[in-house]
Amino acid sequence: MNLVVIRVPLDFNWPLGKRYEEEAPPLGIGYQVWDDDKPAPVSPVRATEDGMILWLMEQGYTRQKAKHFVTNGSKLPEN
Repeated sequence: MNLVVIRVPLDFNWPLGKRYEEEAPPLGIGYQVWDDDKPAPVSPVRATEDGMILWLMEQGYTRQKAKHFVTNGSKLPEN
């Protein structure tokens, strides 16, 4: 699984885990984690970086790893 954070509209409501058939999801101000291999969203949309970091921490990631992932756009390290 190749996880990435992308920016989508706050009201983007694509089902989690369902392959997105278009070329790319619409751009917006929200944050969402996607499996880039499918491609499909794996998290709900969050309005802020902090909201996405908190969601990742709820999934078991450390604050440091989550923050690095969200702010630097790097691949999410193994938990």
